[in-house]
Amino acid sequence: MGEEALQHFMSLGLVSILLILSPLLSYLVRLPPSIAEILLGLCVASFGWLSPDDSVFFVLAKMGFFFLMFLAGMEIDLTYFRKLGISFAKRAIVYFATIYCLATLVVFNCGYPPFYIIVFPVMSVGMIVALLKYYGKDQIWLNTALQIGILGEFLSIIALVVVNGFYTLGFTFELYKSLMFFVGFLLLMSLAFACVRVIFWWFPSLKLVFIPRQIQMNEDIRFAMMLFFVFIAIVLYLKIDVILGAFFAGLVLANFFQYDQNLPKKLHDVGFGFFIPLFFVYVGSTLDVQIILENAYLFHHALQLMGIMLCLHFCAHLLANRRFFGDLLTLILSAFSSCVPLTFLVATATLGKSIGALQEIEYYTFVIAAVSEGVFFVLAIKILNLWRKRMQNDV
Repeated sequence: MGEEALQHFMSLGLVSILLILSPLLSYLVRLPPSIAEILLGLCVASFGWLSPDDSVFFVLAKMGFFFLMFLAGMEIDLTYFRKLGISFAKRAIVYFATIYCLATLVVFNCGYPPFYIIVFPVMSVGMIVALLKYYGKDQIWLNTALQIGILGEFLSIIALVVVNGFYTLGFTFELYKSLMFFVGFLLLMSLAFACVRVIFWWFPSLKLVFIPRQIQMNEDIRFAMMLFFVFIAIVLYLKIDVILGAFFAGLVLANFFQYDQNLPKKLHDVGFGFFIPLFFVYVGSTLDVQIILENAYLFHHALQLMGIMLCLHFCAHLLANRRFFGDLLTLILSAFSSCVPLTFLVATATLGKSIGALQEIEYYTFVIAAVSEGVFFVLAIKILNLWRKRMQNDV
């Protein structure tokens, strides 16, 4: 075995040890696992034991990022959103119109780069799902945050794909060509979804050819991974961002193969058991402790970023959901819950840095803000919920 191959395996061996230590650290200090993984990657890289320049480590981290988008697609059940009715649709339109308009105003009035227009409204359901497990599914503020968060994550992915084209290709014919392919791909996927739905309605047993009800040889995992890589290959061939291919692969599984209730858990185990934690370790390894210590203002900028994001979500909830919630404290709880996009904010920062939309210092600010939101906003939710319960008991 060559020296280079040995170096790759040593790096992966070290990363595997960190992935074992991460749940333990997360349990001891009561931090979300992704934050623990970022911190472990930062510590090990600061001693020079792990390098983000390792090509195999980099490729596997990319795979983790794509798998995160794949699982994000699996969160969207189109049938579920149809059942929510026109009332929710109106509130969602008001919410997202408000938050994106306010984000645009803040960016142009405060001199932030245009990339921040998609940063401030960015949402993710990862932490919301974790909060649901802790507080239960009977909390109206959390259920609303989840419904809004699923749509927000979808819009964030679409925005990232479009912005990636702008920064990668510039205002050239290639950009317009890429956007035409992108719009055509979305229309084609919509048509394909409608056609496949009709086919499966007429021939429901056809689904069982791909994923049988009685799984004997991991057919469901094999089919899911086939979709994952085939969709990525298609978007690469069409020169569309890989994020979209991974996302639509998850969308197909969530909407046509719901009967296999074990598949989402299996894929989450694969993703969050190795690939996605490895991505967060990689993010931590890209940070330089010296830069963080020498630039204390990074924390001030991260605090600004957190404050703006929270204010935008609060204003959006105020306009869209004030009558639905009925009281201010419930609305504030939902605003905090909508504003913990830990995984997706880190993913956005990684993409922004790779396409040149963010400078290195801004990248650090994003990661610090993501980690801080995952700690302090979750703590604020706990305090506010206790206060809300006390007020209800007093009444």
